[in-house]
Amino acid sequence: MQMSDDASVFCAFVHAPDGSGVKLCAIPLCHAGAIDEAEAELRPLREFGPPVMDLVAPMPYPAVNTMLDAGFPRGALNYWRSAFFTELSDAAVSALVDAYEAVPSPMSTIILEHFHGAASRVAPTATAFPTAPRGSTWLSPVSGKIRPAPLPTCNGCGTPSPPSRPTRLPGRT
Repeated sequence: MQMSDDASVFCAFVHAPDGSGVKLCAIPLCHAGAIDEAEAELRPLREFGPPVMDLVAPMPYPAVNTMLDAGFPRGALNYWRSAFFTELSDAAVSALVDAYEAVPSPMSTIILEHFHGAASRVAPTATAFPTAPRGSTWLSPVSGKIRPAPLPTCNGCGTPSPPSRPTRLPGRT
């Protein structure tokens, strides 16, 4: 499916927002064009199947830009990795799905971002920070997040005391 420069469509592996732990595939999207053009261009995505939730509606850009903020709560411990892909092959999709099956926290996400339009037509040397290596059109940032354990209190006085040694994430050294 070809998208206009006005459309941005991502794919995200997330956990259900109700706290149930159910793993979902979300399609975060944004269309910056006229409403009638957006409705026509996004119709195939919206008609693909019954969504768990549909928040697609006209809204100001600052609202779009902050929609995912709740997924990154203050105080959470974050670990980020990412990789660029030149194509989204069956093997790549399979590897991402398998990786998401093994995430250790319901706060963890895997997102597929598609670079197209104006961002893909600029030479990498024409900007201070190129968006992707030449030929790459997909980026997959992986975010592992956990809430830190509460600090122990000192003799019941209610004052947090620092941990006696550095805290390590499970599976990390």
